[in-house]
Amino acid sequence: MEEHLNIYVNKFTMLKLLGLGIICLLIGLKSAESDYIFFRVIGFLNILLSVISLVVASRNVFRQKPVIIISLTDGIIDSRLLKRFLPWSKIDSCEIIEMQNQVFLKICADKSISLDSFKTLFKITSNKSFRKTSVFKINLSAMNVERNEIQHFIEGRNQILKNNILV
Repeated sequence: MEEHLNIYVNKFTMLKLLGLGIICLLIGLKSAESDYIFFRVIGFLNILLSVISLVVASRNVFRQKPVIIISLTDGIIDSRLLKRFLPWSKIDSCEIIEMQNQVFLKICADKSISLDSFKTLFKITSNKSFRKTSVFKINLSAMNVERNEIQHFIEGRNQILKNNILV
């Protein structure tokens, strides 16, 4: 079994987001030319959101590094959420779940984990429930990985933990 599972963003999904962003940008530009103030405001907001989606999608299309790394020894890192690896010693459980037709990796972290391990955006948007339960989810829907690969890796890690406990 490999030591690391590198998970990259699905380029096709990001290209679809780029196309949708361009269409929304064109609609926003047309709306911004309107004589009505309401349509102008909607147009400018549409342009703003379109530009943000275009920047995010283009960054991800040309990204060479993996977004998520699951290591048998080091732990898990999602470069969108975490500053550094979340070690297995701080992870109580890890499972794949499906919510609203999207696949997530649900991680139940140790209560001792602090928000300092996470990037600023997660710190700002995390709610009180994370602070109480220390559970967070990593969205795998836009990733280029099979569910079975991750499940196999998690089971491999659980087997290592089981063997270490038995030894």
